[in-house]
Amino acid sequence: MSYLPSPPPLNAILENIIPTAFSKDHLSRGLQSHKEPLVLHCTAIALVKIISKFEAVRKAFKEAEDALEETNENGLWRRRRVDVEAHVRRRVPEFQVIIALVQKYATSSRVGEPPAERSSNELARVSMLAEVALRLMWLYHRSLSELVAETRFDAGKLLHYIPSPLTETLASSHTGMNLLGQLHILRLLKESDQFAWSSKFGAACTLVCQTPVALMHLI
Repeated sequence: MSYLPSPPPLNAILENIIPTAFSKDHLSRGLQSHKEPLVLHCTAIALVKIISKFEAVRKAFKEAEDALEETNENGLWRRRRVDVEAHVRRRVPEFQVIIALVQKYATSSRVGEPPAERSSNELARVSMLAEVALRLMWLYHRSLSELVAETRFDAGKLLHYIPSPLTETLASSHTGMNLLGQLHILRLLKESDQFAWSSKFGAACTLVCQTPVALMHLI
């Protein structure tokens, strides 16, 4: 594949990653709409799409840099990629917002009333919100590590948020969401440089051992 010597305009790139309608303030408010679960979930899914597009664009830029043999910081494609990364970091919600989301919904998915005393709709809502909250936290660790580094956060605490597949804390129909949440946690710990496996060996080992083998190859 051949590349133009100059990359596309910065505004055009950003508009394709995070349109102007999705401002930092709007996204943050949407993620804090605890009284409107549908608004919260739709906002979280939109942010997942934004970060995924950001990852794809960044990967494409790095391929262009390699193809054009840009070996120093003055390369046009390299400089544009750095600019894009800086602008995206400024336009997404702060990492504290994601932490609050995980603390509220991932914890709720494992504690509280027994499943028999909770409606099916409530179980589904909590499970979906917990899954997307953990997905966002993993994506932040993978793609927006600079924002994560600015906040003191013990990634090891995530080991206690989602129950193991063998723990009967949710109805069986929602076990799949819990397993997906566990997968996000394991992927996150793999990306995190703030988590020491040796210091949390017992909890980490329990989580890994109880994770189905079918999911382990996805980590």
